[in-house]
Amino acid sequence: MESTLLFVVEDAFQLSGIGCTLVPGPSMDFGIDVRPGDALRLELPNGNQMDTQVAGLVSIRRTNARTLERCH
Repeated sequence: MESTLLFVVEDAFQLSGIGCTLVPGPSMDFGIDVRPGDALRLELPNGNQMDTQVAGLVSIRRTNARTLERCH
């Protein structure tokens, strides 16, 4: 499998009904299209590698105070 560094995992947690979630997730700045079903290689802190696949993508956009004011 060809390896391309998409992002460094800063945190991982379980979301009910979704499963294991890695953050921050791949950046759209790299121009790499990541889709459900794509192969994914995780490089673990101990140096081991684990091959898996993308089950889905969740995107959460940061908001600023001005955006929050428009929501109320």
